[in-house]
Amino acid sequence: MFLTPGATTSLDSCTVTGNSASDSGGGLRCDSTLTLTNTIVANNTAPTGPDIFGTVTANYSLIESTSGAGISGANNITGQDPKLDTLKDNDGPTFTMLPAGDSPAIDAGNTTLTTDQRGVLRPQGNGVDIGAVERGAPRDGPNFVVTTTDD
Repeated sequence: MFLTPGATTSLDSCTVTGNSASDSGGGLRCDSTLTLTNTIVANNTAPTGPDIFGTVTANYSLIESTSGAGISGANNITGQDPKLDTLKDNDGPTFTMLPAGDSPAIDAGNTTLTTDQRGVLRPQGNGVDIGAVERGAPRDGPNFVVTTTDD
């Protein structure tokens, strides 16, 4: 996504992954004002700034590569793979990339949005998941809770 100079853009609970650029900013190239909230930017490619090129304000976001990026804000996860599944039908109106059960994005977010991209209620666990999709919904497979040592 190329953000033209002078533009003001906000991304809330998005997943930006699997993109590429021949120059810079494989995921996001920011020549303007960009705010990320509860957003994953990871696994993009470019010679400079593979995930983000430019300056952004990010809160409760997961940014895998900070190379080429100036990031301000708080409560971010950087330098970690979000462990996303392949793009597929996860029972929503569009294909999504569900985070794995051991993804660092699980329960690490914060958003005012009450549903994910599929319409699933947030949160499904102890907290909101970072990105477009909330893991732990019944359609994502069973979640078992051991309540006694006999289970």
